[in-house]
Amino acid sequence: DHEVALAAVSKNGMSVDYCLGQARESLEIALAAVNNFPEALDRVSSPFQNNREVVLAAVACSGIVVRYASEELRSDREVMLAACRSSNEAFQYASAELRGDRDMVLAVLEISKGQLKFASEELQKEFAPPAPTVGETVKDMASAAGYFGFIAAWAGSALVGPWLGKSSQDNDKDE
Repeated sequence: DHEVALAAVSKNGMSVDYCLGQARESLEIALAAVNNFPEALDRVSSPFQNNREVVLAAVACSGIVVRYASEELRSDREVMLAACRSSNEAFQYASAELRGDRDMVLAVLEISKGQLKFASEELQKEFAPPAPTVGETVKDMASAAGYFGFIAAWAGSALVGPWLGKSSQDNDKDE
C-alpha cells in the first residue's frame, strides 16, 4: 500500500528496500526516502538515480551520495555544485568533462579549495598555490625551532626538574 510505504520511508529512508510494485516506482516515496536518509539514493529504483529532483534533494543533505547518481547527472553543473556545497569529497564523482572545465573548477574552488585534488591534472597545475621558496622554508623552520627550543627549555626547568629531585628554583640557581 502506497500510504504505508510512504509512512515507512518517511521514518526510515532505508525501508525503501521493502517497497514493492507501484510504491517502489513512486516519486513521492523516492523523495521521502532520500529526504530522510540521503544514502537511500543508492537503494531507490534506478530511474530515480537519474531524476534531477530526487538527486538534488539527496545531495543537498549529503553531497557524497552524488556517487549514486547517474552519469548524466554527475555531468550536470547544478547537481555537482549542490553536492560540493555539502561535501568536500563530492567533486571526485563529477564527470571528467566537468573536472576539466575551468569555470566549473573555479566555482568548486569558491566552495572548497580542498577539492582541487579532484580537478583535471592540467587545472590542478594551473590553480595550485606556488611552492614556497627556499628562503621561506628556512625562515619557517627557524621560527619553529625557536619556538620548540623555548618549549624544551621551559619543560626542562619546570617539568623535568621535579623528577630529578630539583625544584624549578634549584634549576634557576644552577644556571
